[in-house]
Amino acid sequence: IGVLKINAAYTKISRMYDAFNSWTSQVDQSNYEGRSAVIDAFNKYNVNNNFFVIAGVNYQFHDMNAQTPFGSISEAATKFTMIDPYLTAVWNSNFGLNINAGTRLNHHSAYGNQWVYNINPSYQFKKMPLKIISSISTAYVTPSLYQLYSQYGNNTLQPESNVTGEVGFEVQLFKKKMVFTAVG
Repeated sequence: IGVLKINAAYTKISRMYDAFNSWTSQVDQSNYEGRSAVIDAFNKYNVNNNFFVIAGVNYQFHDMNAQTPFGSISEAATKFTMIDPYLTAVWNSNFGLNINAGTRLNHHSAYGNQWVYNINPSYQFKKMPLKIISSISTAYVTPSLYQLYSQYGNNTLQPESNVTGEVGFEVQLFKKKMVFTAVG
């Protein structure tokens, strides 16, 4: 039936920074705080010896605040969450063909929804230590709190997306003690 696993992390960072301001001959004070929580819950279902499925959901919460001589940013203005349900299927044949395919729905509280996917077929030759590998995948990257709200930030930044394709090979040498990989 599967095994449910949950990984969680919480981070809180506080930083106070004092710097001498040569223009005013005074000490400028800056205070920064940030919080992040990440929870990933997933279940691996072994359908048979050659096929398994992983289903899960990833949750992230981030916020920060800053008080500097250049201005203040409150937690309420920087708070965002991400909820990403995902599904991955892996099939390893008895004759060398392997296929790993997955999809994820990225839901960002500020930027909305975006589907991403990956497909990674490979073929392991039985009579020689050669494996042909390939992949095609999409990505969706939202700006970080630092990119948006730091003194160098730009709060009009938008998410980036792309499509990546790769093909290559792996050669196992010296009885699998060394692996040489080339990907383009």
